[in-house]
Amino acid sequence: MVEKRIFPGRTTRCPSCSHEVRYSWLSGMSGSHLHFYANDSNDVLLRAGWFAHLNALVAQGVSDAVILAEIDILLASLPPASANKYSVWSNVKCPNCKNEFPYRFKKNLKLRLEDTGVILIEGCVLDSDNGVFLVEVESTGLKGA
Repeated sequence: MVEKRIFPGRTTRCPSCSHEVRYSWLSGMSGSHLHFYANDSNDVLLRAGWFAHLNALVAQGVSDAVILAEIDILLASLPPASANKYSVWSNVKCPNCKNEFPYRFKKNLKLRLEDTGVILIEGCVLDSDNGVFLVEVESTGLKGA
């Protein structure tokens, strides 16, 4: 059974359909990590150990193609149900219209890997080094984006 975790709430509007979206934001202040969003949902994969490995490759100056191949290997190491669920270029989506939100680092791999801001959309599943959690966003004291 997946444990529920409650996160501080914020709201924003979908740029495509104007639906109000409840979310929370993890800043990465607790340490470096790597995160991926699911291709077909707002689920999030968060891995600290992967960050160190990929960051070392970036520091060595290896090509984006090599880093992307390494990401594919890391994702393939997940259980079969999750191996194809996530990708480096997926972003959060509107829960209403399913359109992906704009992403400022699209197609810039170095900036994407350095991005420590993780957006958790109400109802997503957070798969982290510390367990798997269903995300609930607090409704009291919601702040606009």
